[in-house]
Amino acid sequence: MKEIHSSAFAYCKKLENVCFPAATSLSGRVFYHANVSNLTLPALSRIDIYTFYSASIGYLDAPNVVSIANNAFANCSSVKAYSFPNVEYIGNSAFYSAKLSVFNFPKLKNIRNYAFANCDFSSLELLMSSIGGDYAFYYCSKLVSVSMPNATYVGANAFAFCSLLSIVHMPEGDCIFSTGVFAGCNFSIVSPEQFGRLTSISPGMFRSNEKLKIVSMPTVTRIGSEAFSHCYSLSELYLPNYSDGIHYGTFSECSALSEVSFPLVSKVDQYAFYKCTGLRRAYFENAKYTSYYTFCGCSNLSVIYAPRIEIIGPQTFMSCTALSNASFPNASLVSASAFLGCISLEDVYLPNVQIISSYAFSGCSNLTKLSFPRASLIYGNAFNGCYYLESLYLIGSSFCRLSGSIAQAPIGAYHDLVGHEGSIYVPAELYDTYISASYWSAYAAHFVSLTQEEISTL
Repeated sequence: MKEIHSSAFAYCKKLENVCFPAATSLSGRVFYHANVSNLTLPALSRIDIYTFYSASIGYLDAPNVVSIANNAFANCSSVKAYSFPNVEYIGNSAFYSAKLSVFNFPKLKNIRNYAFANCDFSSLELLMSSIGGDYAFYYCSKLVSVSMPNATYVGANAFAFCSLLSIVHMPEGDCIFSTGVFAGCNFSIVSPEQFGRLTSISPGMFRSNEKLKIVSMPTVTRIGSEAFSHCYSLSELYLPNYSDGIHYGTFSECSALSEVSFPLVSKVDQYAFYKCTGLRRAYFENAKYTSYYTFCGCSNLSVIYAPRIEIIGPQTFMSCTALSNASFPNASLVSASAFLGCISLEDVYLPNVQIISSYAFSGCSNLTKLSFPRASLIYGNAFNGCYYLESLYLIGSSFCRLSGSIAQAPIGAYHDLVGHEGSIYVPAELYDTYISASYWSAYAAHFVSLTQEEISTL
C-alpha cells in the first residue's frame, strides 16, 4: 500500500503496532485524533496537513520524511522526542502545542509561522541561516537557551514570550531581526557577548523583558519603535555610537531609568520616554525635535539639556511634575500642551520662540514670569491655570497676535491673564496696537509700555 487516504484512521483510539513499509503518501487527517502506540513509515517523504492533529503517537519512525505540512502534529500531547533526520521544511503550526521537548532536525532549512509555538523545549540549536517563520517558537515557556551560530535572519516574534529565555548565542557578524523577536523574554543584559555585533535593534525586539537591567551595545546605530518598552528594570544604557532618532515608544515605561544621554540623536519621537517615572536627567546635545508625549509622565524629570531643540512637540513634557527649569534657546515652536501640568516649573527660557500653542503652559501653577521677545502668535488658553503668573513680557519689535482667550477664568475670578495685579509688558510703540487688538483688548488694563532703553536693561 503506497497511498493512505484522508481520515483513514481518524478517531481510532486503540491502534498499537502499525507499519506501512511502502507508503509514500498520507493524505490529510489520516490519524486525526487517533491513538497509536507504534507507527513505522520508512518510505514516507511528506507528512500532509493535519495528519496527526490531536493524535497520541507513542513512537514514530519516519526517517525519510523531508517535508511536514501545516498543522501536521498540532496539539499532539504525547509528542516528546521524535527524530526527523532528513526534514528540510516545516509548515505553519506544524507542531503547535505539540509538547515536543527535543529538537532533532539536523537538516532543517525552512520554518514557517508558529511551527513550534508552545512546545516544551528547554534548549535549541538552530543551524539554518534563516529562521524565517513569524512566531516560530512563540510562547515556548520552558525554553532557556538558544544557539543560532549561522543565523542571518530571524522572523517576527520568533521567540516572543518565551518567558525563561535568557541565553542566546549568535554569530559574530550582524544578523537581521524582524519585529518583537525576544519580546517578553527573561534577559537581564543585552550585550555583544550574546548578540554579536548588531548595528540595528528591531521594533519591539526586547519589549516587556521585565528583568532586563543593562543594555550595552557599542555597535548599535539604530533602535526601532518600542524596542525596550515596558522593560521595568532597565537602569543602564551604553549606546555610544547611536545616531538615529529615538523612535515611537522606544523606552516607554522603563521606570528604572534615571539618566539618559544621546549626544548624536537629532530627533526624539512620540512616547519615546513616556512614563519613565524614575527618569531624572536627560541629555540630547544635538536633538532638534521632540514629538507627541515624548517625556509625558516622567514625574521625576528635573534636568533636560537639549540646547538645539527647534520644535517642542505636543504634550512633550506633560505631567513632568518635578521639572522646574526649561531652557531651549533655539526653540521656535512650543506645541499644544507641551508643558501642561508641570506644576514645579518656575523658570522658562525661550528667547527665540515664535509660536506658543493652545494649553502650552496650562496648569503650570508655579510660574510667575514669562518672556517671549520674538513671539508672533499665542493660541488660546496657552496659560490656562497659571494662577500666579504676574509678568508677561512681549518685548519684541513685532506685534504678537493672540488667537482666542489666553486663559479660562477660574470659578469666581475675573477672566484675566495675569491675575488682578499682574502686568503685560510691551514696547511703547506697540502699546496702542495691543490694547485695541482682538482678544488682547480684554486685558487692556494690564498692559504696561516700556521704552527701548527700559527693555535693554531687562
